[in-house]
Amino acid sequence: MTTRELESTKMEAKESFADFVKRWRAKAALMTERPSERDQLRIISHDLQPDYAKYLMLVQASTNFETFFEFGLAIEDAQ
Repeated sequence: MTTRELESTKMEAKESFADFVKRWRAKAALMTERPSERDQLRIISHDLQPDYAKYLMLVQASTNFETFFEFGLAIEDAQ
């Protein structure tokens, strides 16, 4: 698994946020050299559906993965 392949892992229209993150992280775990947490958050933010990306792009630069995930779940619950 390369960074390029990880960047092309997009959230599907009917996929839940939690399912997407689980699938994305499973792919990231296959990498021999994983990007830093900050780079992972940047990549995953770009791979999200627009409804999530517009909110999570704001927090991805200043948070950790756990907080990012909690924000994503809150957005999903609000929809």
